[in-house]
Amino acid sequence: MKLFKSGLYLLLIAFATFSCTEDPSAPETPEGTKLTISQLRALYTGSDISVSDDVYIEGTVTFTPSQGNIPDFVAYIQDETAAITLTESGTNSFTEGSKIKINCQGLTLTEYNGLLQFGSVDYSTMVEVLLPTGSEVTPRTVTIADITDGTYQSELVQISDVQFSNVPGTFSGSQTITDCTNSIAVYTRSASGFASESLPEGNGTLIGIASYYNSAQILLRDPSELDMTGERCSNGGGSGSGTGTKEDPYDVSYVLSAADDGSITGWVKGYIIGTIPNTSEATLTGPFDVATNMLIAESASETNVANMVSVQLPSGDIRTALNLVDNGSNLGKEVLVLGSLEYYYGFKGVKSLTGYWIDGAGIDPDNRSEDDPTAEADYPAGSFYYENFENAADGMDIFITGMSNYAETGERLWQGKTYNNNKYAQATAYSSSDATNDIWLVTPSISLDGKTNPNFNCDINGGYDNGATLEVYVLTDYDGSSNPWDATATKLDVALPTVPSGNYATFENSGDIDLSSYSGTIHIAFKYSGSTSQTTTWQVDNINCFEK
Repeated sequence: MKLFKSGLYLLLIAFATFSCTEDPSAPETPEGTKLTISQLRALYTGSDISVSDDVYIEGTVTFTPSQGNIPDFVAYIQDETAAITLTESGTNSFTEGSKIKINCQGLTLTEYNGLLQFGSVDYSTMVEVLLPTGSEVTPRTVTIADITDGTYQSELVQISDVQFSNVPGTFSGSQTITDCTNSIAVYTRSASGFASESLPEGNGTLIGIASYYNSAQILLRDPSELDMTGERCSNGGGSGSGTGTKEDPYDVSYVLSAADDGSITGWVKGYIIGTIPNTSEATLTGPFDVATNMLIAESASETNVANMVSVQLPSGDIRTALNLVDNGSNLGKEVLVLGSLEYYYGFKGVKSLTGYWIDGAGIDPDNRSEDDPTAEADYPAGSFYYENFENAADGMDIFITGMSNYAETGERLWQGKTYNNNKYAQATAYSSSDATNDIWLVTPSISLDGKTNPNFNCDINGGYDNGATLEVYVLTDYDGSSNPWDATATKLDVALPTVPSGNYATFENSGDIDLSSYSGTIHIAFKYSGSTSQTTTWQVDNINCFEK
């Protein structure tokens, strides 16, 4: 019995000893080495690199797809040293304002159109939530100049004393903010929850993410983080030289300091140095594939984009003469352009061109010769007045001998346009800076003397209908030079085509209108009425008065 008790005692001791030293427990997880986000970013040296070491980062999630302004697989994280863009391999479970720890082993640093990204993160296996909410990041106070070169990329930033350049408007797409010295794009996806909201029209403070897509841009988290109700800044002119006349044009330095909302117009001189393939980008060597714009600078050898001015090339004779796709030899040449000084495509620039001069020739509206009317030899049989606009300058205000082209409101006029080798007259309020555009195009005087059965018709087309109107009148006491809206007018019942809201219709004939109730001399007038919210484009061709 003693032997048994002694053996049992020893067994219990052994069991107790084993229990104290071999109790089963979860193995400790290796802690790894902590990197700051700045150290993580420094691992990237120009080519993709996968993290092989057992390292981790910690930071606060500053931006998620909750408002739809970044893709579903993207989030942004920031610590006290820097920030970086994350890509997610599965369901995006990142929560804005949470503090998290990410195991970096096996993840890859890569660059996408200039934006450094880190991924693909599997949230379920690689992320530990340290604080689910309430980990806020104070925005870094910066200026536009601080971030245009990509500095502070992916960080939450605050910029003061800025305003949107093109107002009124909405957030959707690439908009420009300026401090009246520098500018940067603010990009909003069309799928975001606030894309259709109106831009603030004042000056003030903006909070957003300093991102990058071929050039620096800002992404907004929520419009509530904008406080822009103050008085707008205005440079009211700038450094540089010139008075804006053709004889003393503005130089590029003046445009760089003065371009704002288009309130300044004039001639600008520079050297053609390239094109803009994407917002804020520059292509300086051929072959070129963009015909709708060009870049000019004070020197033909300029390579710094900060010293370049964008020029919008409107369709028509100006684009035909200047674009580098069809005129590669223009590269390096001195050019004069006439337009408004405003932001365009991420640059300070010149828009709404009405004139140009290169190699001693071009279009000068102040010294422009009238275009010839349609020759009588080209009239259809039976016509006693006919205009097909084949002699109208493409992309220019109509300036045909005998015709009147007047703006009752706004600054726009009827213009000559070409499509499929056919020329016609066009009026539109699309992209107009005027509150309203009421525009009259009036024929020369038309004599009905001796006509037994006079009739009128024309061809009419329209596009992108949202309410702007076209009306046709007979003016019976117009003198050919005064305001046509003051003349005695009778509206004609012309047939208008059904115009789609998202495309152009095709030219349709107005139907024959009997003019036999009129006598003596008349004028036919075409009145376009549009506004900032009603911008339908209307087109007129083949105005014909004939005996039926």
